[in-house]
Amino acid sequence: ALRLADRLATRDLSRLDVGACRYTYVCDPEGRIVCDPVVLRPWPDVVWFSHGIADLTLWARGIAFGGGYDVAVTEPDVAPLQVQGPRAADMLRPVVEAPVDELKFYRCVVTRVAGIDAVVSRTGWSGGLGFEIFPLTSRHAMTLWDALLDAGRPHGLLVTGPVVHRAVERAVTDTAYATNSDMNPFEASGARLVDLDAGDFIGREALLRVRAEGPRRKTVGLFIDGKLPRMEWHWPMIDGAGRPGVVRWAAHSFALDRSIGIALVDAAVREGERVRVDHPGGGAGATVTTLPFVDS
Repeated sequence: ALRLADRLATRDLSRLDVGACRYTYVCDPEGRIVCDPVVLRPWPDVVWFSHGIADLTLWARGIAFGGGYDVAVTEPDVAPLQVQGPRAADMLRPVVEAPVDELKFYRCVVTRVAGIDAVVSRTGWSGGLGFEIFPLTSRHAMTLWDALLDAGRPHGLLVTGPVVHRAVERAVTDTAYATNSDMNPFEASGARLVDLDAGDFIGREALLRVRAEGPRRKTVGLFIDGKLPRMEWHWPMIDGAGRPGVVRWAAHSFALDRSIGIALVDAAVREGERVRVDHPGGGAGATVTTLPFVDS
């Protein structure tokens, strides 16, 4: 299982300890990002890829079948959720049997939550304090949900999806709305998540060429003028030299009290340049800036 995981991921997983997690990319043979999962190793013979909407199960099954790996590739029966925010540990402390305060960043533990067998990891999508909970059967998922609502009530728990503006402020975003993202890790400012010199993985040869030649595009932040409509798909943009780009994420930043975005642009674009964003509200000017907008 670990050998197959190491083949799929751009990070070196060959020495991934039991109880460890890694954030990584999975790429296709052309080096384009398929998804950016968190990898967990809760047991010695089990590796989980907690990913987005890409059909990673079929991809992994195909690689395992073609490569002759001695593994079973399945979608585990879990119903994951996140508890995120500065009071997350206070809320979970009474209901998680493992000591949550001792769980280090990017570590996981097999434990019980409200009496239900689960894996708890110190991971999340906000860039702040948070945990993810994976009940080991969806049969008890609603029981766990109700117990967590009760535990969170004294702390002002809110039930929501990912808090997009906080994630965008910290440049914590999914790489793909759907497979394939059509960008490589170097274009996504993710060179730190690619271990090109630690062994083979799918897409390595292509990414070696990108590293040698330099990426054609890069990811930047944008301060966008005016108010923004809700983003439901990518927005086209153009820089001052007429080169096209794409705004992949945009939101109102409450920390900065202004509109912000994350865009994929030509590698020649520089900080401080003005660009034009075409959005459903009619479009707006924007200034290129660095990421993240707000430190964690």
